[in-house]
Amino acid sequence: EVRLPTHRSGRLTFFWGPNGNAVAVGLHRADETEDVVSPPDSLAVIELSNGRLRPLPARTRVVGWAPSGPERLLLLNGDGTLLALPAGATKPDELATGILAAAIHPRGVLVQRATAEAGETPFGLLRNGGDFQALPPAFPEPARVFQMASDGTIAGLSRDGTLLFLSTEDQTWRVIAEGVRRFAWSPAGNKLLYQESAFDVSVVNVSEDRSVLEKLRPELLVRLSLPLRNLQWFPDSQHLLYFDQDVLRLLEIDPRGGHRAENLVSVDRGDPLAAVLDDGAFLLVTARREASAG
Repeated sequence: EVRLPTHRSGRLTFFWGPNGNAVAVGLHRADETEDVVSPPDSLAVIELSNGRLRPLPARTRVVGWAPSGPERLLLLNGDGTLLALPAGATKPDELATGILAAAIHPRGVLVQRATAEAGETPFGLLRNGGDFQALPPAFPEPARVFQMASDGTIAGLSRDGTLLFLSTEDQTWRVIAEGVRRFAWSPAGNKLLYQESAFDVSVVNVSEDRSVLEKLRPELLVRLSLPLRNLQWFPDSQHLLYFDQDVLRLLEIDPRGGHRAENLVSVDRGDPLAAVLDDGAFLLVTARREASAG
């Protein structure tokens, strides 16, 4: 049994293992004062083969599952220590210290180190053996978190809330917005959503797809008087899910001009959570009271 914090509302994050045998589940507190980029308040790994559940230290950020070698869950704690939890282990191994931010990369772990070695940039790849390979151009500011899109494009959020992404066209970091609290790539890797507060969400198109959204021009989609809760991408990369008070809404962000929101379900203020399953074929909604279709 894992003891979860008591709070008014929240959101779940899932990190599936490469073989589908395990999943890391994080529970994030979600209120209008909480910075939603923060690590989860409670974290655990579930081994699906035997139902075993392993609690992990609170306030630890999930980097992801190692892309090569033995199955390991990579973690970054608040002290800047990069950790690896092997399959079946109860205690993680220490991989590196002095890490500001990290993300899974096909060739290792993308990191920004707190200090640079002589003649090296602090931005680059950590290999399986612990070797560091610098990657130009370096992230220009002290980083808080990195995320890599499905096509390999990198975005990062600085400590002061500046959102940047690495343009593959000219290999330069471009500023998207400032004062950002949270961002997330779409599943297709062609759009970024970001929040400047808990009450709004904007999106920027970073590709040459046929979206009506102009490339690299941020567009405000929603601004509410109460916080958006459980905000997440739908698998088609053209819709967002979020709770507006007790109503779960599906927001179409590219309907050939304009934006259209559809009410999916009412949960009668039951402090709900929602998760998309099976590539969007199923939507799991949990609440303390019976939900009703809208």
